[in-house]
Amino acid sequence: CQDNPVGWLDWSGLEKHPELHDFVKELIAFRKKHPVFWPEKEMTGMTYSKKGVPDVSYHGENAWRVPLEVSSRQLGVYYSGTDRTGEGDEDCFVAYNMHWLEHTFALPALPRGKKWYRIASTREGILDKAEPLDDQKFAEVKERTIMIFSGR
Repeated sequence: CQDNPVGWLDWSGLEKHPELHDFVKELIAFRKKHPVFWPEKEMTGMTYSKKGVPDVSYHGENAWRVPLEVSSRQLGVYYSGTDRTGEGDEDCFVAYNMHWLEHTFALPALPRGKKWYRIASTREGILDKAEPLDDQKFAEVKERTIMIFSGR
């Protein structure tokens, strides 16, 4: 954090754009509710749980394959909800599509009995009710959009 104009916020726009302020407040509340986003120890990409999946992993349009092209403008990040003790939270997948075109993201398979739900997007905000995905293997993400999915 920088204590100079680079890090300072101009709060004068709150009255003109209350929806952005509300969205950020909802995101902060969502993060506080899900310990998967604030682990006690730094995530390493290693497998610690009996589930056999790493605590954090990176994906592209194919699950478990990171796009390595310099021109790639999309990335998926999978956060395993199971911590080192075997306890935990819901799994979460965040799809970042910074491209000017819509992209399809392959979703990592969840343990038996769990499904992916759409929770939020930068286009729609935090949804009032989580929506189960019709297709549990892929998710369409609109251009210049970030989407959050929860595995429960």
